[in-house]
Amino acid sequence: MSKLLRILLIEDDPGHARLIQEMLKDAQGLSFVLQWTARLSEGLARAQDGKIDLVLLDLSLPDGFGVDTFRRAAERMPGVPVLVLSSNDDAQVAEQMCRAGACAYLVKGQFDPASLGQAIRSAIR
Repeated sequence: MSKLLRILLIEDDPGHARLIQEMLKDAQGLSFVLQWTARLSEGLARAQDGKIDLVLLDLSLPDGFGVDTFRRAAERMPGVPVLVLSSNDDAQVAEQMCRAGACAYLVKGQFDPASLGQAIRSAIR
């Protein structure tokens, strides 16, 4: 993938944010610019300019939780692929997110740079 992706990471845990950034660097074939915010409201404000290609969204934020967080993001960023990041390893929640329109549901601590890269490439196609 030669296009420079503009990725927005909405994640309130600085440790998880750093880990995701390192995984993105290790993902083969991705060129990206990453913006990070710890609150949904800040992420939605950054995305208003239309210069976001993909969102990595934590479902548990100070100003949003669960499916409502995803719906608010998808509503404000129509057409932008959203990959959900969650600590919740629940197949029902994952299914609910995918039915709501998430491109992928990734459980924190259970994916590596290759699978993150693959999920991003699939979402962009």
